Amino acid sequence: MIQLFAQCKTAGMGNAATIQRLFDLFNEGRIDDGRVLLDAEIEWLEPPETIGRNIATGPDAALAALKNWNDQFDSLRAETTELREEDDRVLHALQQFARARGSDVEITGELYMVWWFRDGKAVRMEMYNTREQAEEAFAR
Repeated sequence: MIQLFAQCKTAGMGNAATIQRLFDLFNEGRIDDGRVLLDAEIEWLEPPETIGRNIATGPDAALAALKNWNDQFDSLRAETTELREEDDRVLHALQQFARARGSDVEITGELYMVWWFRDGKAVRMEMYNTREQAEEAFAR
């Protein structure tokens, strides 16, 4: 069973609180409840260098992409290392701890999500493997 744990160092912010809520819902196995926090036309983009990169549009496709990401692992947990909000954007930095299907080896890595909001709902999420890429996107 895949478990995703969030330990947020920053909470109580507007759009950042929405991201934390989505993360908490996923942790509770209730990610479908997060659909109301996503815009009807949300764009969900996996890291640019991902083989078979998934680009999804709409809440159903975005949530399916998230579930697919997690289905690649026998176990996955992530910890929030930074949650930063500026204007309509949120940078969500994570440390992932994963064990690929059929493996006993845990791998760790950083993951960054940059989120854009409109009227309190997430309209775009771009995922990156490096801080530099995420910072560049966050600055747009």
